[in-house]
Amino acid sequence: MSDPMVFAGKVPVETVHAGRMDHAQLGTTALEKFFNGNTVANAGEWLYHHPHDGGFVPATLPDPNPVTMRMQGGPEEFSGEPMFGRRHEG
Repeated sequence: MSDPMVFAGKVPVETVHAGRMDHAQLGTTALEKFFNGNTVANAGEWLYHHPHDGGFVPATLPDPNPVTMRMQGGPEEFSGEPMFGRRHEG
């Protein structure tokens, strides 16, 4: 789960795809917090967890955010009007 471009031009894509560049490492509290924090921060609307893992869910959660991508520089809500001038039919 890292940048595959590190291998670009150095290792055949088939080798990476087959998992021969993968490695395992022992889990740490820092990694646990990293993965749990990113999961919570990037959840759009719902956060599912095993009932035994309720203690790992933060007391305060961010508001639901179903929008995963926004356009910079345009209106927040689409009004139905063209944003970049009228389209000419011809």
